Amino acid sequence: MQSPQHKRFAFCLFAFGFLAVVFFQSGCGIVSIVGTPTSHEKKILAEFDLAERTGQKILVLVNQPAYLDADVNLRYYLTEAMREGLMAKIGLQPEDIVSYDDLFEYRSTQSNFSMLSPVVVGRALGADMVLLLVVEDYQLTKMAEAGYYKGFLGVQAALFETAAGEKG
Repeated sequence: MQSPQHKRFAFCLFAFGFLAVVFFQSGCGIVSIVGTPTSHEKKILAEFDLAERTGQKILVLVNQPAYLDADVNLRYYLTEAMREGLMAKIGLQPEDIVSYDDLFEYRSTQSNFSMLSPVVVGRALGADMVLLLVVEDYQLTKMAEAGYYKGFLGVQAALFETAAGEKG
């Protein structure tokens, strides 16, 4: 007859084997079933419905601090990703979004650009609203021999109305 300790050991071994098989066979799917969303995965309802504001021009303005060890073109990539997202999810037309080229040209002609408020920049470029994205954290690491990257991007966002001169 087996002792209770042997039975517990056999049960633990069986349970571990079962969980290992389930986990490796289902991949990340089991995590989505068992796990709960983190703060990074939770959907947050928008305070403003940009879809209701069709016909108004919006500027996507990305502030990327120099102290971040980030790609020089990160500002461009984020602007273009937001532009594509606004067109795909909200249905804005390309002419409703100030182009990055116009922003880049304006930025290059202003020696004090970093001192200008988002409202001033928006007004100068004919925008009714400015979506300000401030990059607070950026990490990108190449995973050894996999050809993949692991990354993290921390961003704060604020919407400004240029006519009112304040946050929306």
